[in-house]
Amino acid sequence: MVDLSADSEEPVTEAVVAAMAGADGCSPLELDLLLGEHLDPDALEALLGDASATQVELNARLPGYEVRIRSGRDVTVTARCEALEARARPVIPV
Repeated sequence: MVDLSADSEEPVTEAVVAAMAGADGCSPLELDLLLGEHLDPDALEALLGDASATQVELNARLPGYEVRIRSGRDVTVTARCEALEARARPVIPV
């Protein structure tokens, strides 16, 4: 899990991508997922870009990630790969 706060000059979408990369232990350029294919970047900025706005929280499940973005520009990303892999393993009776 990666928690970070975007600075006031950084777009929220860049903070989300950075947190996703951090959760995977890679560079943002190495991600297999394009955020814009799953969430509208303009809508994210309009909804969550203003740190002084009314309190808003957005939770999204993306392929391989659970993302939480809160007003105040706080981003939490959890990589879901391990949890999904654990659920997919067959149970072998002993």
